[in-house]
Amino acid sequence: MILKRFFYYIFWTLASLLVGVIYMKFVLNYTINTASLNTIDYLFNQFLFFGLWYVGLILGGIIALLFIITDIIFFNIKPLKNIKWYILRIFIFLVICFLVIITHYVLEKVIDII
Repeated sequence: MILKRFFYYIFWTLASLLVGVIYMKFVLNYTINTASLNTIDYLFNQFLFFGLWYVGLILGGIIALLFIITDIIFFNIKPLKNIKWYILRIFIFLVICFLVIITHYVLEKVIDII
């Protein structure tokens, strides 16, 4: 039972890390540019790559932490194994992703803290 729950949370953690990296890929508009071998372009490309993974993994970690805490608090009361609970968990995961992404956008673009 504990091992099953561990793999369950590993799955959601990997999913949230992937969501964070994909979000940062859209924000940074990161594309691999192999045509230019200029030193400045290469350094700029490496900084974008670092920002993509560094900030994307941090955002994904925040999403994972919030989802796991929410799952432990709300869904361990009466764990049912039907499809409605899984759909509800996916919905809550998407809501948490949306809230973290909106918070990051507001802090970066609107308030200019990040």
